[in-house]
Amino acid sequence: MRTASSVMLGAWLAVVTPAFAEDLPDGTFASIPEGCAALKEKTPTELGDELDFYVLTKAGISADKQRCDFVQVTPQGEGRWLAEAFCDEDDYIYPDLFAIARTDKGGLAVTRLTDVTHQSGSETEGPAPFGEDDMNPVELDRDPAEGEDEFEPDVTEEPLPKPDGYDYFVLCPDVKP
Repeated sequence: MRTASSVMLGAWLAVVTPAFAEDLPDGTFASIPEGCAALKEKTPTELGDELDFYVLTKAGISADKQRCDFVQVTPQGEGRWLAEAFCDEDDYIYPDLFAIARTDKGGLAVTRLTDVTHQSGSETEGPAPFGEDDMNPVELDRDPAEGEDEFEPDVTEEPLPKPDGYDYFVLCPDVKP
């Protein structure tokens, strides 16, 4: 009886597992509909500085001066994925995370968690390196009244800006290979 139950459970898992292990959809997606028209004529590389939108494929997301290669894509149910990426933007290299979901119209909704800590200083400069005090666990329990002002976070009322159309990608049916 146990053997039959185990075999039936194994057979059920073999049938159900592929439905949950769905890959990202094939094709090329653009962050703006006009991007599809541009991709009919030229590849993203050929567009160069004219690439003023984002392009998403199974391999990753690219734009004019940015490339994020997906290193692992994990299905999160039917039509939803979590993609870990390795990004390079103007020689600043960082990890990133994307939540991707299929939309009713055949496109993709994309939510991105980007490391924005490198925004201090120049745009091409990465985050400031950690100092000795930053790595000292004793400093975590330090009383702010001991000679330094209490930390006050920089709170901004406005949300961080998002490039227009970045969170929705349309399928481009005819693109240059």
